[in-house]
Order: sequence, then C-alpha cells, then structure tokens
Amino acid sequence: MRKYLCIYYCWDELGNANSNQNHRQYIGLASLAKITVLYRRFSNRKYGDNMKGISSPNFLLLDRVFLKIFQSLKLVWGVDIFFWGCKMALYVKKNIKDFDVVILTGTPYILFGITTLLARKHKAKLVVQMYDPLLDNNYMGGINFFRSLLEKKIVCSSDLIIVHSYLMFRKMCDRYPMFSHKFKFIPFATDDVKLLPAPSLIKQDFVTLLYAGTLQRERNLDLVFKSLKRIPKSEITAIKIQLIGNISASIKSQIKKSPYTDVFELLAFMDKKNLYDYVCKSDALLVIDSFKDDCNIFFPSKICEYLLFKKPILLITPEISESRRLFMECPELCFNQYDEDKLAQTLQAMIKNRTLFDSRLNYSQIEQFYPSIIGKQIFESIESIFNRC
Repeated sequence: MRKYLCIYYCWDELGNANSNQNHRQYIGLASLAKITVLYRRFSNRKYGDNMKGISSPNFLLLDRVFLKIFQSLKLVWGVDIFFWGCKMALYVKKNIKDFDVVILTGTPYILFGITTLLARKHKAKLVVQMYDPLLDNNYMGGINFFRSLLEKKIVCSSDLIIVHSYLMFRKMCDRYPMFSHKFKFIPFATDDVKLLPAPSLIKQDFVTLLYAGTLQRERNLDLVFKSLKRIPKSEITAIKIQLIGNISASIKSQIKKSPYTDVFELLAFMDKKNLYDYVCKSDALLVIDSFKDDCNIFFPSKICEYLLFKKPILLITPEISESRRLFMECPELCFNQYDEDKLAQTLQAMIKNRTLFDSRLNYSQIEQFYPSIIGKQIFESIESIFNRC
C-alpha cells in the first residue's frame, strides 16, 4: 500500500462548510492508501489519527503591508501561507521519513515550491489538485504575466493535475497540449448521506431561499434584484433570502441601499450541523456563478451538498457553464443574466406552491460525488502515474 502525504492549507475550521470538500475526499482515499493529511489547524478539534493539524502564525498586519507593496504578486495570498508552509516542511522533516506521493490541495499556490522540494527530496510523485487555474481565476489579484509563469511551472513540474470541472479540463488540455496527459477530471466529493439531519417538517412563514458559501462581487445579486422589482410588493413580503457565509462588502452595501433589506437575512459562516439545519428548513437553494467573460468553467462544490437534500436548486449562471451539466433535465431552474422575468415568475410560482419544483432535478446524480467513488478515482489516477514509469 503506497503512502500519500496530503498538504492542505484550509481557510477555516475543517468542520465548517467551506473546508468540507477536502476532508471528504481524504475519507474516500483512506481505505485505498496509507494517507497522512497535514492541514492548517484552527482549534484542538480532532479529525482522525491520520490528520495532523499545524497552526498558522497570524501575520494579518504584515499581510496588508506586503500586499500593498507587492500588489502584482497578490496571487500568493499572504505571508502567513508561506510561514505555514515552512512549519509544515519542518514537521515533515522531523516526523515523516517515507512517502510515495505528495498531494497539494487548493488554491495557495505559493506552497507549490515547498511541496515540490519535498516531493523531489523523497523521490515522490507530485499531484496538484488545481481548483482554480491561475489565468482563469476570478478572485486572485496580480497580473497575468506572473500568474502565467506560475501556472506553467505547476503544469511542467507536476506528475498529475486534478481538475474538478470538465470545461476546465478541456481548456487546460487545449492550453497545454504537450502536457494534456497530466490532466485528469475528477468531480468534487459530497458528504455521506448518513450525516444528514432528519428532514424538517417545520415550514417557515416565508418562502425561503438559501445561499451558503462565499459571495464575492463577481457573483453578484443583480439578477435577484431585477427579479424582485417585477414582483408586486404584496408578494415580496412572502419571500426570505438567507445568505450564509462570507458576503462581500459591495454586496452588503447593495442590499442596504435597496428597498429589499427585509427580504435578505445575512448570517456568518457556521458549523456544518447548524448550516444543515437551516438548509432543511429552506424551500429552495441558490447557486450564483460568476458571469465573467459570459462563461463559467468552475463547478461550485456546494451543488454536491445541495443535491443531498433533494430540494429545488435555482442556478444563476451563464449559458456556457460547467454547473449546467447537472441541470440538463430541468432548464426551467437555470437563469442567465437576462432571465429576470423568468426568475420572478419562478418565485411567484413558489409563493403559490412551495413544492412545485421539488421533483424537477435528477437527485440520483449525487452518486457520482460520493467520497468512496471520488477516492477511488483519485487513487486510480495516481496509480496510473506509476504504471507509466
């Protein structure tokens, strides 16, 4: 059985919804390989014998100065990531003597150099899970020249690059045809259905739409506001939109200045148990993709979780979008940036009948995202590297 070293700089506590994706795939891998996960620790909470939390120094002030001076290099995401990487490398040197594979997960690509050194020193294979290609990421700062250099370095130096969107897979293969054999499309993993709370029989007074996760300026609420304008005031009072997670300041300001402040309820990130309770009590779930370049090549992992609850999912996304592949049988739940009338009509229909869209989605699609399935795909892809040698 091969030994895997998994490196993950998570942005928040692993028990929170924002970092669940990686935790789930490690569970799927654990039965197939001997894995050790080194992750950024926020508390003394334990996640398993094979998971080691390493705390991160707090360089918030230094981060701000650094990013102000080196704005063009903002893609490194901060000084604390570099120092965490150094602490992680020291831990490996002292405690982990032997491994066959190094897996770098997530978007802090400044860790790539440190991870590469670890892999080469131990003659291990290097696997990168590329959530966001540097040249296509909507949220990273920096200029394309530096982003392009780092992306090329990652592609050239890695033994395997896992992407979580088929459109992204096609795009990267077209961009780097000589290295197309290195790319592998593997979807995100979802939670085990056993972890779900019992379905809530309690219905709220409002028709409740719920969005969970990060809502940046690029994933804006413009279509929602345009749709609300087309709904009579007497009906708007029956709608509640809950935004749970990290909501950008610009969107908060947009809500505050609108006539719909009573429609929205903003809640901070919360642990999975509390979040799932909110989801169970909602009537429909929202997914809002970025409309940059009128194309969305990213697959939001929240869809994997949403499918577990067998509730209607309202997808706001461009016409060319990775998210749409799960909505082929129910285009009535998909909305582009010009579909304000369609969304308004959908909301009005839900006010009259909350369960109208409950059975439109093919919820059996969730099976492709089970941790055991994803773990097996990752394992087989890594094994294929050794078979090529």
